[in-house]
Amino acid sequence: MSQKRIVRAAAVQISPDLESGEGTLAKVVEAIDKAARDGCS
Repeated sequence: MSQKRIVRAAAVQISPDLESGEGTLAKVVEAIDKAARDGCS
């Protein structure tokens, strides 16, 4: 029998930075960092 694996996932809705693709990317990366800090893997 295989071991159970717990996976935590998060979903967010982020508004884009309409002036800058880099700004949108920064928002996405920050959301991922926050989710990881909060225990999502």
